[in-house]
Amino acid sequence: MAQADAFAANVLPIIRDIQASGIKSLRQIAVALNARGIASARGGTWTAVQVTDIINREERLKSNPPEPGAEPQDEKAKGGEPVSRTPLGSRW
Repeated sequence: MAQADAFAANVLPIIRDIQASGIKSLRQIAVALNARGIASARGGTWTAVQVTDIINREERLKSNPPEPGAEPQDEKAKGGEPVSRTPLGSRW
């Protein structure tokens, strides 16, 4: 989650700049990010949903900031193995 927060913190000023230029719709913001050559978090093109997620992340962080000195939460089971988020028996 810390990487996503850092990515959002880097992209938010660009989104705010785009909004200040008069572009308001989420779809138009996504088009503007793509036109500027800014890749999404996974390296692809932007969609309105991804723009919404970035803006919502900002609001969530403002209302619930991390505690100073708090360590990031890694989802690890006992023994250091990563915890799977896939349902049991799922191939994905």
